[in-house]
Amino acid sequence: MNNKLTEEQLDNIIKYYFDMRFKGYVLDTKMIDGVNMWFGFWKDDDNILGYPVSDNDTWYYSGPHFRDGKSLFSLESKQYQEAMRRYVNKNYPNLDVKKIY
Repeated sequence: MNNKLTEEQLDNIIKYYFDMRFKGYVLDTKMIDGVNMWFGFWKDDDNILGYPVSDNDTWYYSGPHFRDGKSLFSLESKQYQEAMRRYVNKNYPNLDVKKIY
């Protein structure tokens, strides 16, 4: 028996999880450690997903904020990161996220 989900099926299931994780966060640019400017999703000084302004090709997600997602959905890191990338690109069409680590 094949229990693999298609990307579309996974995206439909994981959407609700990501909706909860991104709730209340806004896109903004802020200084981190008084040295590096970062663009991403912020609530106060908490950044859950973003990139250093000097390198917008690679986004980084907050491990503590998203720590339970991989195990909750039994995903490998790459599958989880790709699902997050698709979610962000679909729900924030003005962004063009290419990679998430």
